[in-house]
Parts: sequence; structure tokens; C-alpha cells
Amino acid sequence: MNRRTILDELETLPADKQQEVADFIAFLRSRMGSKQSNEKEQAAKEPSSFVGMWADRAEMADSAGWVRHIRARDWGTPHA
Repeated sequence: MNRRTILDELETLPADKQQEVADFIAFLRSRMGSKQSNEKEQAAKEPSSFVGMWADRAEMADSAGWVRHIRARDWGTPHA
């Protein structure tokens, strides 16, 4: 069905049935929005493949110290 046919069919309905169609469209749109929100929330909950990728590295035992060392090396700042 194309838009013109749908609109023609809608116009043949009584006003109360046209309102039902409008309500159903609003329902479908709200359901689409919540589905998209749920997909985004689910994606945010799933761990990234990068999570834990350095877990076995010895220098990460003191990650703050490692960052200080790298900054001192690359930026020329003194060790804190």
C-alpha cells in the first residue's frame, strides 16, 4: 500500500476509527523508541572486547605509577 491509498482508506473511516488509527500509530512510535533505547542500554552494559586486555601485564599492577612514568618520559615532567 502506498501513502495515498492509506490516506484514502483512512478518510473513509468514521472519526472514532480514525482516532484509533492515530492512537495505534502513536503506540507503534513509542514502542520503536523504547526498543531503540533498550538496544542502546544493552550495548552499554555489554563489556567491550578491550576490557581486561592488559590484565596480565606486570606494569599494570600499579597503573597510576605506570601513567606517571609515561608522562614523565613523554612530557618531561618529574616523577611524582
